[in-house]
Amino acid sequence: GGGARKILSYHDITEKAAQINAQKIILVGGKSHIKNGRSQEYLRSLCELIQDHFKCEWYCAYSPDEDLAFMSHAKHIMRGPGGFCEIVYDVSNYRQGVEV
Repeated sequence: GGGARKILSYHDITEKAAQINAQKIILVGGKSHIKNGRSQEYLRSLCELIQDHFKCEWYCAYSPDEDLAFMSHAKHIMRGPGGFCEIVYDVSNYRQGVEV
């Protein structure tokens, strides 16, 4: 197992977005993780809630490589559950010259 995992809530996401004066939030969910209908419904509902305060999009690639390439260009990354998020966070910071 991967240990305890914390799924980011609506509050977590919108609070951080407000702190950094974000204009748009992009939720990323890989095809391998959203095959189950509950995950899709959760992301759809989360995006709808966020749209009350921020522009929100849902990005979904067909491979983790595409997800990593897309997310590595983000100015800000919120760490979600799992090791992949840690890798994306480090790659994004490296690209921006932030010490990891």
